[in-house]
This record gives sequence, C-alpha cells and structure tokens, in this order.
Amino acid sequence: MRLRRAAVIIPVIKGIICAVIGGSALASSFIFTGPNADLWPVALFVFSLPWLLAAAVYWIAAFLLARTLVVWRVSGALLDGLVSAAFAVALVVEGWVQTQEPPFTLGIWPFGISIAIAALWIGGLVPIFLGAFRPPRSTPI
Repeated sequence: MRLRRAAVIIPVIKGIICAVIGGSALASSFIFTGPNADLWPVALFVFSLPWLLAAAVYWIAAFLLARTLVVWRVSGALLDGLVSAAFAVALVVEGWVQTQEPPFTLGIWPFGISIAIAALWIGGLVPIFLGAFRPPRSTPI
C-alpha cells in the first residue's frame, strides 16, 4: 500500500507547489500599483491563472488516485501525467530560450537546470502509474 500512498501524496505536493507560485503571483498582481506599475499587475494576473489551474488539476488527480476502482485511479494518473508533461515541456522550452541569441543569453546553465527539474517532475510519475495499476488490497466486509 505504500505505492498507493505515494501515488496520492505526490500530486498533492505538486499541487501545493503550483498553488504557492500561482498564489504569490496573484497576490503580487494586486500589490503592484502606482504610476510605475505599467502592465505588471495584468501580466502577473495572467501568469497566475495557469499555475492555479494546474494546482486544481493536480488536486483532482490526487482525489481520483485515492479512489478504489481502477477506472478512477487510471484517469487520475493520466490527468497527472498530462499536466506534468505540459509542465516539463514548458520548462525545457523556457530553458532552451534562455540559451539562445541576445538578449536572452544567460549561458547554458538555465537549460541544464530546466532539464533536471523536468526530469524530477516527470520522474514523480513512476510511483503514480505503479500505484494506479496496482490492484487494491482486499478488505473484509
């Protein structure tokens, strides 16, 4: 049953990370005011929406992974995998853009770091998929 618990806890932690990033961007969008704010509040508000949506999807996936029927667990694992793959692709593309021609040249380190974070994020799917396809323990009635 340890894999089932890990399969539920990992999406919850991913959801908390996304909610913290999205919530801080949303709070910052309401804090930045004044004549020098320009479009920062609007940009931060728009930036916060995908993070908060990802957090909600991760928490829905965790709820589905906690169910006992395989149909719910598999759909939760696929939902988590979809959001994790989108996150990893966006992270790698952003790291790749950072290594291109000026004004984005920051060296090769952002690309390597983004590859490492994306690999860790996708690596978290292994216990999720193993826990989703594992049959539940039979319990006495």
